[in-house]
Amino acid sequence: MRTAILSPSLPSALSLLRRSRHALALLLLLASAAATAATATFSVGFDTDDNPLTGCILTVGSRSMPGVEVALDTVVTTTANAGTVGSVTRRS
Repeated sequence: MRTAILSPSLPSALSLLRRSRHALALLLLLASAAATAATATFSVGFDTDDNPLTGCILTVGSRSMPGVEVALDTVVTTTANAGTVGSVTRRS
């Protein structure tokens, strides 16, 4: 009794490799598009009377600014193709 070992033909193996490469490229493209989308909030404080003893303390990250009477918060969302301002909020 003879046993035959079946192996895929060379053209079908190359076709499978080509499809796998295309699927991987698509996956990487989608992952990079998702990775480049980001949302950031920018805060600007205004000390309108130039007195650090009046107003509030604006804290952003590890930095603080005393004497803030008015603060503007701007939310910006960026993607690989565009950037948009989501909102601008005034605090006093």
